[in-house]
Amino acid sequence: MTLKVETTIKESVFTIILKGLIDYSTVDEFNSFQVPENVSRIIVSFKEVDFIDSTGIGSVLTLIHFASDHDIQVEFVDLDDSTRELFETIGVFKVMEALLKEGR
Repeated sequence: MTLKVETTIKESVFTIILKGLIDYSTVDEFNSFQVPENVSRIIVSFKEVDFIDSTGIGSVLTLIHFASDHDIQVEFVDLDDSTRELFETIGVFKVMEALLKEGR
């Protein structure tokens, strides 16, 4: 399985749509996009994510840290129950709240 990453930008909002599997074999694809300059918000859609492992979670946390360093808000949308539960268990939302002062 593969991961397809689609990105769009509208004004200062950068949207990332993920499709497929986020694991050790596809994490390079996840990390391949560049966040454009002058972005104030990143929206990541997990609607078409079939599976995410610890390597994928690590990339998600890296994105959160990047956003924090650059004063960019991050929002995760279209999470299914299993991905939301995984993020809760691992503490992804707590990291987001601590670094970005924002929630899910």
